[in-house]
Amino acid sequence: MQGPKIEHRTMNPKTYDLLFKVGYDPTEDVAMGKLPVEVTDSKEAKKDPDSSLYITIEEGELSLEDAIDAHPGLEEQVKATVDELKEVNLGTAECPCPTYVSAHLAPSEEVEYIALLSEFQDVFAWTYTEMPRLDRKVEVHHLAMKKGARPVKQRQRRFRPELVPSIEVGVNRMIDA
Repeated sequence: MQGPKIEHRTMNPKTYDLLFKVGYDPTEDVAMGKLPVEVTDSKEAKKDPDSSLYITIEEGELSLEDAIDAHPGLEEQVKATVDELKEVNLGTAECPCPTYVSAHLAPSEEVEYIALLSEFQDVFAWTYTEMPRLDRKVEVHHLAMKKGARPVKQRQRRFRPELVPSIEVGVNRMIDA
């Protein structure tokens, strides 16, 4: 069934035909015409799937007992964290290949996962040299500077003394890479 051919400047003809099927009438003063609304029982809707194609209004009152409590993480606006992770070395002491597995795995599962990861170790890449098709522009950081611009030395940032050793280790690791 197709709607009457009426010139409607603001609407695609296909959209108009679809809206005509659900009760839209452009000759009426109402903005969206009449949409079919039926009051049905939710049990009937489950028995007859075709009845769910209409807008239904369920009679009855909602009780607080039917509502479930939201997850505490959602109420506190805190993001859910990932399980604790345990570092596993798939390589050797000279050539480490670190990866992480869940700390909550049973010992037998952990052994199976490590065996699987070790078997397919060639799938993973730990250095840029193991990724030959990777563009150098992606892996190397460049500072965009104007030619002839004089570099300015910024003041040294102060860190808490207990963080300095871990920062040095991280910087040395980046230099060695």
